[in-house]
Parts: sequence; C-alpha cells; structure tokens
Amino acid sequence: SKNLSEEILNKINNSSDYSNFHIKVNNYIGKNLVKYGWGGSFGRGGVTCLFKNGTKKWGKQRVHPELSFNGKFGPDLNNCIEHYFVENISELLLKFNSWTYLKSLDLIENKKKETLGHNLRRIFSRFLKNYYKRKGYKEGKLGFLIALLAGLFPIVSYLRCEINKDRNIQK
Repeated sequence: SKNLSEEILNKINNSSDYSNFHIKVNNYIGKNLVKYGWGGSFGRGGVTCLFKNGTKKWGKQRVHPELSFNGKFGPDLNNCIEHYFVENISELLLKFNSWTYLKSLDLIENKKKETLGHNLRRIFSRFLKNYYKRKGYKEGKLGFLIALLAGLFPIVSYLRCEINKDRNIQK
C-alpha cells in the first residue's frame, strides 16, 4: 500500500540504529481477509522482510526457509502487507500439494530422521494450535480447513518423502 511504502522509506532513511524490521501481514483468500488461524504451514501473521543488506541469512529449505538475523531489531511497522494468498479453496489445496511435495524433497535431501508416530502426533498439536490457540474457529469452516491442512502438512510431507524414497518417484 502507499502508506506501507512511505513507512518503509521513512525507516530506511531515518533508522540508522536498526538493522531489521518486522511487518505484519493481512492474508486474503480471494477478497476475504482471514485474520485468525494462520501459522504453521499457511500464511504468516508477520514477517521480518525489511532488513539491511547482510543482516539476514536464508536457510536451504524450499518452503519457509529458516532465517537468522544479526543486528538490532527496530519496532514493528504500523502498516501491513496486503497478501493475496490464494484466490479460492482450490488454489489453497494446490498450494498444499505443492508445498508438501517441496517439503518432502527437503526431508529426502537432509536425510532427516522423522518417524510416523511423531508426525501423527503433530496432526493434532498443529490443528489445535491453529484452531484454538490462534483462534481459527473465528473464521468458521474456512478456519477449520486451514487448521486441518496445517495439521496434515507434516504427515503428508513425511509420507511423500518415504514413498518417494522407497519407489524413486518424482511428484
């Protein structure tokens, strides 16, 4: 937005003491702002995406890479990024499919020791975190779906990894 771009320019030009800034995110499905239930795998409530060159280090993960920062964090920006995440539920499911595939490739590459039992437990912990703790229930059926997909993300990624390893299957 115009307000966010002005705020960013102001921070860049007047914040020599700070290296990194966090910006809140408004996530949309179609034209509908979805305020609750995000996190885990889908949508983020905010992101540190304003930073001085050399203060942010990206991990090698394909989806939501691990980040590390050095330098001093400034206060959160007041204006939000308007993130039009997907147009509809079909696109949400396509994103789920794509991201579980990419995560499975990360698991294969990193030879990370995952277990079926651990990922089965994560279904419930991640669902409950998104639906109750992050108040996804306030979004009604859509919040339930987002929490369900967040819960299923680790187990589907794990199963895709294991099946692909066993059968040498792509996608």
